[in-house]
Amino acid sequence: MALSIGNSIFILCDTLSKYQPVSYFKYKMYDNSYVTIPNNIPNNYIHWLHLFNDVYGDFVDVLYPINPNLGEHIIVLYHGFYQNENEWQEISWIHGKEKLFEKEIMPLLEREWTYKTQKMNIK
Repeated sequence: MALSIGNSIFILCDTLSKYQPVSYFKYKMYDNSYVTIPNNIPNNYIHWLHLFNDVYGDFVDVLYPINPNLGEHIIVLYHGFYQNENEWQEISWIHGKEKLFEKEIMPLLEREWTYKTQKMNIK
């Protein structure tokens, strides 16, 4: 089972990164043909999450800094399907703090779904 928000189904695609929030998705899609690597990954970042919206066919990407120190203030980058190709939303976080996905990414996914359904007038 995938993560359901509204009438959207988000599927976690395997980016080969560690510490993905698999428990929220129940499984990870290991077919890497669904993973498209963003062209504009900044230096010192890894492609942490690639989420596929199975209803609308859109993707959401999250980049995480490479090798931060425990307790270090970091910037996580989020790219939703309504943003321009080179536009990343910055998320301030402390490396090692728990529940990044739950506290920061899920609210953005809910915002994505709200934006998409309002734009398409879907209820």
